[in-house]
Amino acid sequence: MIWCRRCGASKSAAPRVRSMAAKLFRYAIATGRAERNPAADLFGALPSPAKSHYASVAELEQVGELLRAIHGYGGQQRRWPR
Repeated sequence: MIWCRRCGASKSAAPRVRSMAAKLFRYAIATGRAERNPAADLFGALPSPAKSHYASVAELEQVGELLRAIHGYGGQQRRWPR
């Protein structure tokens, strides 16, 4: 609980910490090192991150504008690390 409270300021980190703890305790139960999963008690006790929606192109005319803007983009291409 202390780990999740420390991450409480970041609403997206606390559920991830709880999820990782749940995985750890599931493994501990499977290998006989723990009898129960205390991370399950934290479900609903932590704030959930706010959902955000991405912008979309709703009009057919806007699709053409978007494709022309992508084609005319002169910036740098980013190469993702492998």
